[in-house]
Amino acid sequence: MPSKTAILAIALCGAIFAPGAALAQNPFGGLQQNYNAEQARDARESGDVRITAQMARMIAESQYPGAEYLDLFLSGGDKPIYTVRLKTADGRRVEVVLDAQTGAVLRRS
Repeated sequence: MPSKTAILAIALCGAIFAPGAALAQNPFGGLQQNYNAEQARDARESGDVRITAQMARMIAESQYPGAEYLDLFLSGGDKPIYTVRLKTADGRRVEVVLDAQTGAVLRRS
């Protein structure tokens, strides 16, 4: 029979990693939940996110001229960020992480 500690640990893991809860690693530490379309709209309307997805895409593409856009997602938390994925002209897959308030490039990889 499992101990109470083991049962609690399993329950907590289930709550944190429940199906449908998409989590992303914040490049500055901690986990952030990916926004769904409704959450992204609400964040824009409340002012938590000031740049649009299209603006984020344009900023990211300017970092890698000639790159092909693949996708992007918005992650929430204390500091919302956009992660834009691109395929460079030489075939590499890269990510550009942007501050969703200012559009500043936080990380390129």
